[in-house]
Amino acid sequence: MRIPADFEMPGDRVMIHRDGDRLIIEPVRRKNLLEVLAGLKPLEPDDQFPEIDDTLLPVKDIDL
Repeated sequence: MRIPADFEMPGDRVMIHRDGDRLIIEPVRRKNLLEVLAGLKPLEPDDQFPEIDDTLLPVKDIDL
């Protein structure tokens, strides 16, 4: 949707919803890292991490 430059909003995504006879356009708010982490469920003791196929990763020896 093209809108006049005077009405430009931050970001590149908007949410459009209807309120009676009006259409309301608002920028989509990005979550910050703390909000994302707060929304994650805690790991249970029985949770397992998936196996990783080492042949797909570029591995280099590093001298420390």
